[in-house]
Amino acid sequence: MPNGSQPAQARPDTLPAYFAAGSALSVSVPPTGDVAVPAVLALGARAKANVYLAFGTASPGAGSSDGSGYADILEADLRSFWGRRP
Repeated sequence: MPNGSQPAQARPDTLPAYFAAGSALSVSVPPTGDVAVPAVLALGARAKANVYLAFGTASPGAGSSDGSGYADILEADLRSFWGRRP
């Protein structure tokens, strides 16, 4: 790859289920460190942000001891996969 500004984008086959590659971004080659490329998780027209489906019930945190549902567990799993905090 030639030095200079080059487009970078996630390869779909490297992403977890349901994720899609985000818009390509421009990076300098050679890079000076890690290059974070965007990935998106599309919401359907009727979906509500931060409300997750668990065992057939939309769960905004109802029934959990701290009211966060399993958002903390999901965040930890995603952080583990991606390797850093969003």
